[in-house]
Amino acid sequence: MTIIQSGADTTPLTVNPENFAARVAPYDQDGNPLHPALAGSYATPIEVIPSTVTNNTTYWALTNNGALTLFLKRMFLTLGFSGTVAASRTLYSIMRFGSAVPTGGTNLTPVPKRSTMNPSSISDNRFAPGGLTTTSLVFETPATIIGITNQFAASVEYDLDWLDKPFELLPNEGLAIRAYGGGVAGAYATGYLEWDEK
Repeated sequence: MTIIQSGADTTPLTVNPENFAARVAPYDQDGNPLHPALAGSYATPIEVIPSTVTNNTTYWALTNNGALTLFLKRMFLTLGFSGTVAASRTLYSIMRFGSAVPTGGTNLTPVPKRSTMNPSSISDNRFAPGGLTTTSLVFETPATIIGITNQFAASVEYDLDWLDKPFELLPNEGLAIRAYGGGVAGAYATGYLEWDEK
């Protein structure tokens, strides 16, 4: 007879006596569980409607001011244009930041994906048409750059899918949407961000 047991703590494999089935938990190649126990799953709206588009201005930000790690799963954005038509495009960067917390603007409340879940561990998710105050923030290189043509009827969707390998925000890190170069007011972005907390 062969005994199968854990290499970590020598716990033996057990079999359900009713149907003689053994349950297993799937792991990735690095040994991380594919379906880890989570504190909760959440979503929050994204609203970027600048009154002016100024290079390096932050219009939306989510800061992990809790004690858990955020595993960002998906960011879905629709970009459109409702300003003065111009033969150009407006670009926005999506960037991770740290060292400080943005201030100003209007705060948004993350929504649990299931009504019985606890509220999100974070409480700082904000946007401002005139831009947030980002004194002392340290931004990383953009994770991606998105854009829209400054023309009426222009519309484009961006579906950033991090399901296979989530984009992580450790405590005191955040994610921001910022103007990348000059642009034209009226280039807006709306959508949502989804994440798990663990």
